Amino acid sequence: IGMRTSTAASYSNNLTFNTNDGNEATVAIALRGTVRSEPTPTLYPEIDIAGVVHGQSTPIDLGVSPLNGQLSRTFTVRNTGAAALTISRPTSVPNGFELDWNVPSSLSPNTNGTFTIRVNTNSAGIKTGNFSIPNNDRDEGPFVFGLKATVQATATRPEIELVGASHGQTVPFGSVLKGSTPVTRSFTIRNTGNGPLTVARPSNVNGFTIGWSVPNTIQPGASHSFTVSLNTATAGSFSGNIVINSNDADEGRIQFGVAGTVVNPTPEIDIVGVTDGVGTTDIGSGYVGATVARTFTIRNLGTAPLTVQSVSTPSGFNVTGMPSQLAPNASAQFTVSANTCNAGTLGGWLRIRTNDADESTFDISLRAQVFALPTSNYGTVLSFQSVISSSGIMVVKHVRTYGGTGNNERIFADFYSSNGTLLRHDQSIGDHSRVGLHQQVTATALSNGSFAIGWVLKKYGGETEIRYGVMDAYGRSVGAADRQANIAFSQSLTSPSIVATSVGFDIRWRNTSSNTNWRRSFNFQGTALSGEIRI
Repeated sequence: IGMRTSTAASYSNNLTFNTNDGNEATVAIALRGTVRSEPTPTLYPEIDIAGVVHGQSTPIDLGVSPLNGQLSRTFTVRNTGAAALTISRPTSVPNGFELDWNVPSSLSPNTNGTFTIRVNTNSAGIKTGNFSIPNNDRDEGPFVFGLKATVQATATRPEIELVGASHGQTVPFGSVLKGSTPVTRSFTIRNTGNGPLTVARPSNVNGFTIGWSVPNTIQPGASHSFTVSLNTATAGSFSGNIVINSNDADEGRIQFGVAGTVVNPTPEIDIVGVTDGVGTTDIGSGYVGATVARTFTIRNLGTAPLTVQSVSTPSGFNVTGMPSQLAPNASAQFTVSANTCNAGTLGGWLRIRTNDADESTFDISLRAQVFALPTSNYGTVLSFQSVISSSGIMVVKHVRTYGGTGNNERIFADFYSSNGTLLRHDQSIGDHSRVGLHQQVTATALSNGSFAIGWVLKKYGGETEIRYGVMDAYGRSVGAADRQANIAFSQSLTSPSIVATSVGFDIRWRNTSSNTNWRRSFNFQGTALSGEIRI
């Protein structure tokens, strides 16, 4: 038997049925039932704070902060219920805490707001207390939980910092002269901590002076400097450790080394271009009666005055201008000249005695060559020119030959080895069969050791030519003995000159009629490399 419940109401009726029972042919059952209407549900709000349980026994620990530090925590309030959550700003917070409130007064279901609790860190200690949030949650209103935070007092601690040296380092002061200005280094002590730093004056180190003006106490953030100087009154090598003691907990002893050398001033002789006792110095060559001399520069490269005590001059030489004393870094010049009264080769040792400790005698091997005035078996030498190459010496001579005057100016040369030995005398230069006067002779040494000779050939008709030849160091002609440099003919070619080049030489001349200058280039064999070029 079932009852319909689609409509709220109270129902009653009888259920009857017939049987063949003789006594109870009809059976009746009374039925009754009620269908009630569904009640309207009641809606409630529900407060929830993430990470916090209402009334929990353990306070929410916001952490630890130093004095005057920053410490806070932000909380989120959510309405997890089905009705609006009414929430009020707390009227107070525990002592030592501050509140930043950003929660609206009403939170709809499933909405939230935030608030921040900050710790007051102006004083040290453990801060605790209960925090209460008024609200209309039926079982958590107000919402209460405990707070805790710790503010630690900052320890007073000095911290030493040394600027200019590191612990265990050795500071070099170098090498200085005795009596010179002391070498001074500056150092700085800083207190980078937060407590007063006390320092003790370090002991002096032998050979050094400490300029100490650092106070016994250095306040936090302050710095003071001191100096260390290498004394120069006494020569020697000096070293030691400077120890600075302080109340720094982990660097109570800072130590650094100092080292320096004080040397006695010493003179040091030097003659420019000459090595003591090495090689031979050629002061030149010349003819009898000529001046053969060379000027030298003597320097004092040392640190004390250089005294020239004596000068020993070899026979045939003379020294002038030698200084008696040179200050440090000073220099002077002296001249060595050869006696040219007689022809021959001069040589010997020039010995300069000084107070230089390691070169008390500076020795120079000297050499000079004096030639007899050039002569010619063919006539009178009108003029001559000595030319020295890397291979030898050539004396080219302009000679007026004996006999008639029509063809009597010719060119000859004498050749000598580098040590002055005569190799060839009166070697003819050019083709003497050419009719005319060989004049205005010029010569130059070439970079390969040979010689180039140029001259003007003045023909009897007035025509002029620039002629040239190349000779080796033994007086042998290189190529044709007599060649023409100019291409165009003229009666006014004059003033030849020869300039050595890296590949040979240039001959230059002047044409006086056109007032022009010309040149032509040749190789070491005298072969032309160019035509006439106006310059």
